[in-house]
Amino acid sequence: MHALSVAQSSSPPAAALVESMYALAFELISVERWSDASDVLRAMLLVTPNDERAWLGLGRCHDALGQREVAVELYTMCLVALPRAVRMRIALASLLGDASREDDVDLLLRQAGDIADALDDAELVELVERARRSS
Repeated sequence: MHALSVAQSSSPPAAALVESMYALAFELISVERWSDASDVLRAMLLVTPNDERAWLGLGRCHDALGQREVAVELYTMCLVALPRAVRMRIALASLLGDASREDDVDLLLRQAGDIADALDDAELVELVERARRSS
């Protein structure tokens, strides 16, 4: 089966595949096997390009590998694929804050807050508030 047809499928086997891939990547990240985890997460994105967890994990792997610019690019690409991604905006704001890009951080957190409010998602609103306090 081609990746595209698996991604378009909403069948339980496709969902199980994605969850298995995520679980494997999470385990690899937990033991700091960043390169291996990034390979799994890239494959996961081929199956489900709209999974914010895969984008977040992949960016985290590249950041841990000392490839912060790649992480920023991946996070930015995710925002194109998932324009309402709140967690991604928070992660990108954190990376840019480390690079002293405060104007970008403020914009990203404002956008994240607006999206979280529009979604009426208390958990996301709280995540944005925590990110604002720590920035």
